[in-house]
Amino acid sequence: MRVKILAWLNAVLWFSQATLHFLLLLGAPFGRLVFGGIYTVFPLWLRPVNFALFLLWSFFGYSYLLYGKVLNSPWKERTLIRIVQIVTAFLGLAVFFNFFISRSFFEKYVTGLITLSAFLLSLLLLYRHKNLSALCQL
Repeated sequence: MRVKILAWLNAVLWFSQATLHFLLLLGAPFGRLVFGGIYTVFPLWLRPVNFALFLLWSFFGYSYLLYGKVLNSPWKERTLIRIVQIVTAFLGLAVFFNFFISRSFFEKYVTGLITLSAFLLSLLLLYRHKNLSALCQL
């Protein structure tokens, strides 16, 4: 049950990030939360990046729901484990970037805290799932 809760929490964080990029795609003035806070409103030439990130973050959120068995998965468990491991590594890099490289206050402390939360929850999810799998094999 806790694995499902962790999966839900991770998915919500990813879907919130996807929503942010969708709003940026539509021209919402939330640009200070991403990309170093360079743009308040993203220029038209950069909005395809927001669309790509919207799709990618939505895929990650969906993957967490599959990994936590909240939704039935058409994929093998090994594939889902690999996806979540890669996403967790990416989150670790994003945390480093948000806190230590970004000059944007909003990216550092708003997006950075969301990313840190997702990273820690993802680590916990991987740990819980590994231990649960080990118990099921006994």
